[in-house]
Amino acid sequence: MRLSSLLSPLPADLVASLPDEDPVIRGLCYDSRAVAAGDLFFALRGANVDGHSYLEHAVDLGAAAVVIEELPAGVDLRGRPAVIVNDSRRALAPMARHFYGDPASELTLIGITGTNG
Repeated sequence: MRLSSLLSPLPADLVASLPDEDPVIRGLCYDSRAVAAGDLFFALRGANVDGHSYLEHAVDLGAAAVVIEELPAGVDLRGRPAVIVNDSRRALAPMARHFYGDPASELTLIGITGTNG
């Protein structure tokens, strides 16, 4: 799937900057240790660790592009396209849903309620 197709479900107010390049994306990943060639890497900020610290590691492992909130000083993406968003975590969900074909739409949800008395 092309990067441009993955970006289509994102709300316009979430995207700060789009790249000119449109690589083929073979998978999605937010753990830099698990990146495979052709993956789109999401740099997520956590309570203790910032995924932006692992951008170069993700590129070393073959990330085709990255989704970031900012490009840290001194980080070299070696020509990989970067999608800059206001919140990487909010961008991940609609892009993953689109990439994997909206699997939740095939689930049946049943709710059972009751009272105590």
